[in-house]
Amino acid sequence: MGVYLSVKWIIDGYNVIHSDPRLAKALAHSLEAGREDFLLEIQKSPIKHEKILVVFDGRYESPKEEYGRDIEVRYSARGQSADDLIRAEIAAASRRRSITVVSDDHAVAGYARECGAIAASSREFISAIRTPKNGKDRRESSSREKPESGGKIDEELLRLFKGKQR
Repeated sequence: MGVYLSVKWIIDGYNVIHSDPRLAKALAHSLEAGREDFLLEIQKSPIKHEKILVVFDGRYESPKEEYGRDIEVRYSARGQSADDLIRAEIAAASRRRSITVVSDDHAVAGYARECGAIAASSREFISAIRTPKNGKDRRESSSREKPESGGKIDEELLRLFKGKQR
C-alpha cells in the first residue's frame, strides 16, 4: 500500500490517539500522557528517516516542538483547528504527492487527495507503526507468553487467533 512510500507524514494526532484503545486510555489519564505515548510509538516505529509532522488541537507550551530527529509537533493556534493547520500544511507543500496525511476526518482526507497527497486512516497508520519491517506485529513478538494451561487446544486457539489478526 502507498502508506509506506511517503516522504513526509502529516498526522492528526488526537484523531489517531482516539482511534486506538491503548492510546485513548493514556489520553483519558491526561492529554500529555496520551500525546507522549503516541509520540514514543512513532519514535520506535519502523518509519525512519522520514519527516513526520504531528498536529494537535490547542496551543500548549509552544506552537511548535521538535520530538526526536524527524518528528515535529505543532499545536493549532487559538481559533484554529488541527484540521485547518493540516490543510494549510498541505497547501504550502511543494511536493504534495510525497505526503501522506493521516486522518479519519473525511473532509481532511478528501482535501489531501484533491491536492495529490495520499490519505491514510488512523487504523492504517497504527498498523504501520506497530508492524516492523519483518512483518510481525511488535505487540505479538513482545507477548510470547504461553497460555497457563498450555495444552494443544490453547496452542491451536492462539494460532487461529493470530491468523485472524493478519
